[in-house]
Amino acid sequence: MRKLYDKIVSIGFIKKIMEKPFFAKVLSYEIVTYLFFGVMTTAVNFVIANLFGLITDQNTVLGHIGSITIRWEWVSQFAAWLGSVLFAFITNKTLVFESKERSAGGIAKEFLSFVGGRILSYVLFEFGMVELLYRVIGNLNVRKIIAAVFTIIFNYIVSKFVSFRKEKPTPEKKGEDHQ
Repeated sequence: MRKLYDKIVSIGFIKKIMEKPFFAKVLSYEIVTYLFFGVMTTAVNFVIANLFGLITDQNTVLGHIGSITIRWEWVSQFAAWLGSVLFAFITNKTLVFESKERSAGGIAKEFLSFVGGRILSYVLFEFGMVELLYRVIGNLNVRKIIAAVFTIIFNYIVSKFVSFRKEKPTPEKKGEDHQ
């Protein structure tokens, strides 16, 4: 993926654009690949949700919890979220943030913080925003597109600064890196 990125940014007019510090930062490898895989993750989410939509009417009521109506849409949204989180973890770890963590404990820590961030974004955006917009926007896909924009931004911040945070090398580690 990095080789493809490097080839693209070496193209004449793109290379010229990348000489400007603003564009070099905004169009960095990490951001471009994150956005690409964010779109792919959203596609995975849409495909799974729509496959569930083929099974049954999304407005089918499954039951009630107090005054809350549980619709089949909730089940399909959860399945779509789960599939997209697994896809996103693998692509973010290996291709976007290029985490070098290989220990079981380190990978478990990354995975748990990643899933924790995704649970928070699910509650805020996939569940909260999509449900909040239900009364205003009837079309599920339109609601999901709006939520996806907020989800991608929030998840980037969590992934970069929490899940796949690169530790700054201490003086001892700097010496070890050069050996």
